[in-house]
Amino acid sequence: MEANPSKTCIPSLGPWELGGKVKGVENTSIRLFIYIQRDIRRATWSEVDWKACTLTIPASRMKGGLAHVVPLTRPALDILKAQLAKRSNSNPDLIFPSDFITTQPYEGSNINRLMPKPFTVHATARSSFRDWAGDKTEFPREIAEMALAHRVGNATELAYRRSTALERRGALMKAWADYLTAPPVE
Repeated sequence: MEANPSKTCIPSLGPWELGGKVKGVENTSIRLFIYIQRDIRRATWSEVDWKACTLTIPASRMKGGLAHVVPLTRPALDILKAQLAKRSNSNPDLIFPSDFITTQPYEGSNINRLMPKPFTVHATARSSFRDWAGDKTEFPREIAEMALAHRVGNATELAYRRSTALERRGALMKAWADYLTAPPVE
């Protein structure tokens, strides 16, 4: 299936191009958290369920207006633990505070500086994940789309499909984390 020619796609790196193209520790965070930047940048500690290993993005921050439960992998939990260790007194509930104004979330423009031009973190993280899931795994399309917080199916399907497939999305996210954190093959 070819891309819709009437729609302009934002340039992104493919999943095979991620290694070495993005600088800094933040790159791992960005690639593991495939969700829309604004959703993750504004994440708070109260949204993390350490026991269930999930982060719940509230409906108020989701484009589709529905809360989204994110299964957290071991590397994602390690990133959160590192962020917890450097928690700010000026905004103790914000997971990713700005380096300059700690009462504000980390700025998207700062995150995009980690990327080579003309690529954006948003397009690269989500597009790379989707290409990888579709081309390199046996996970069903619906699970990959649900991992991206997309609603899948027509009105009738949505009326009957009420589960969030959290366990299957968790397995997919673990496979993505394993792919991203694997040592380079020489």
